Amino acid sequence: MNTDIIISIIKKVRQEILLKLIHHESDIHTLLDEINENLRNMENLLERYVEHLSLKDRNLLNTEEAYQYLGISRRYLFKLISKKEIPYYKLNSRRNIFKREDLDEWINKLKKEN
Repeated sequence: MNTDIIISIIKKVRQEILLKLIHHESDIHTLLDEINENLRNMENLLERYVEHLSLKDRNLLNTEEAYQYLGISRRYLFKLISKKEIPYYKLNSRRNIFKREDLDEWINKLKKEN
């Protein structure tokens, strides 16, 4: 995701809100609830984008990048995680991150064992 996508989403939301205000399609409470929900969604998008940028800067991979980097399926990566057979770190309760160098070492270790 890049900043152009985020900016286009913000512009679209702003246009929708302005149209509703102009046409009085919603009462103020409904409109405020929609604004609040849209702001929460934008905040989540920005958090994911910032996380993505910071992971790249630190040579870290998220789950999707890790299974693609390793050339394995998402399901198999989660199986390795659940069995604690692969090095990973918990970013928060729902996200795992992987150091590229740890994955490289893990691959080399597997190659030596076989």
